[in-house]
Amino acid sequence: MELIAKHRMREVATWSKLKKEFDDDNFDKKDVNSHQAHSYMLRLQHQKNTITPGTSQPEVFNVLGQIDTLERVIRDKELAPPKENKKLKK
Repeated sequence: MELIAKHRMREVATWSKLKKEFDDDNFDKKDVNSHQAHSYMLRLQHQKNTITPGTSQPEVFNVLGQIDTLERVIRDKELAPPKENKKLKK
């Protein structure tokens, strides 16, 4: 058990070192929403591009609905940080 704990601590230290080494301030480490919406949109658009005549209707509606919702959420800035989000809803 102690050996496993040592390896876990080493692993955490290694990841911490790598994160610092490759940090170029190109990634927002405080707000996951700043990049997550973009990542989801890319994934969903790729999924939309793979729709074929054989794709089931529920799957098509699911992908198109998620894209529509994500576009609305981005447009209406619903992914703002909680404090800003409260201001927007008033």
